[in-house]
Amino acid sequence: MIAALKVEFSDMEISILTGYREFDYCQKAIRLGVSRFLLKPSNMTELEEALKAMTGCLRKKEITGEEAAQESALVAGSFVVKNALQYIEEHYNEKITLTQVAEKTYVSQWHLSKLLNKEEGKNFSEILNCIRIRHAKELMKEPAYRLADIAELVGFTDVTHFSRVLKKMKGFLQMNTEIQNFESLKFV
Repeated sequence: MIAALKVEFSDMEISILTGYREFDYCQKAIRLGVSRFLLKPSNMTELEEALKAMTGCLRKKEITGEEAAQESALVAGSFVVKNALQYIEEHYNEKITLTQVAEKTYVSQWHLSKLLNKEEGKNFSEILNCIRIRHAKELMKEPAYRLADIAELVGFTDVTHFSRVLKKMKGFLQMNTEIQNFESLKFV
């Protein structure tokens, strides 16, 4: 949720008041730019200090301007994309949608789509298909599986669609290899 808020409102200051004492939560919160991480029970002095710190940071941001806000948004955006990619990797063999992944990463599907395109250079379907094909190639090494079995195991409901995506990606990979080979030639 912090990452989603920071992406949408990059200059927002956040403090956390929690009963969870796990250090891992604190580390993640600090990486995402949380001003203060307070443990319950907290006294009024600690709360007032957190509010003063946040208002002080907001005043500094007014002075320093857009750079800090943009940097904060980039960090939060990378965090959202990392979590989205992890979710896709864990659920590639299921019928998943951009909407589901957006819900799991606490951002709108429009915003997630924008972040994926910006950070990965691919849209959601392309990313999902790349992950599925990567896993399919591993399964193809096993002679016991038929193409229809592999398609189903990696999340494709239609073998024809699976074949088309596989051929398209294979063609794309061959084209990239040919370009790289051509670029590596030295002309005298």
